Amino acid sequence: IIRQTLPVYELIIQDDCSTDNTRAILEEYSQRYSYIHLHFLPQHVGVNDNFFSAIDKATGDYIAISDQDDIWCNNKLESQVRALDEQKAGLCFYSACPFEGEPAATLSSLRQQPNIHIRRALFSMGLASGHTFMLTRDFWNAYKQYVPLYDHGITNMYYDSMLYFSAILNRKVAFLQMPYSQHRRLSFSVTMDKRKNLSQRSAQNFIGQICRNLGSKRRKKVQQVYANRFRNLALLATYWK
Repeated sequence: IIRQTLPVYELIIQDDCSTDNTRAILEEYSQRYSYIHLHFLPQHVGVNDNFFSAIDKATGDYIAISDQDDIWCNNKLESQVRALDEQKAGLCFYSACPFEGEPAATLSSLRQQPNIHIRRALFSMGLASGHTFMLTRDFWNAYKQYVPLYDHGITNMYYDSMLYFSAILNRKVAFLQMPYSQHRRLSFSVTMDKRKNLSQRSAQNFIGQICRNLGSKRRKKVQQVYANRFRNLALLATYWK
């Protein structure tokens, strides 16, 4: 991140009550780089609230999101800013490659196709990942204006899906073919958790499962997953009216 070809204006790092030596490492780096701004939350708030509150602390015209275990290509910021400007988009993403993890968790993200059409995104679990996002200030301000950051009534949906669906609804999505970061992928990660039915990655798989005479318990679970997704999207669409 520090070695970007486009100089970093500010680097906001927010710690959601880590229990290892993260704080000491962060404080060491903040002393070396004046643009690093540290925030330590007094109590654990979870993925969504942590990311939303951290994003809202940014003051630049472009906001790039990173997880705690990403490795960025040196020209990531420069490439995403160019894409956002050229395509007049509000959100830019790409497919990241795993750099480390368990063998069962290996995924060729280069083969992943962008889900930039609303109908495909509805049925695909392979949504754009938040750690690849860059947002424009205008899109973030509009999002805050129309969608409550916290008490929004949307359940079982992560922050990146909320941002991504909102960008699709407004036709403001740019996709880059090249992977501009590497991401650690483990078997217990959210995107690898089969218990949450995240292995059903496309409309074709979904329909195929329905056609294979699912048992009543499994069918009910699948119905719940997609009913919740349609409900969330409908609520998001209501906010953006």
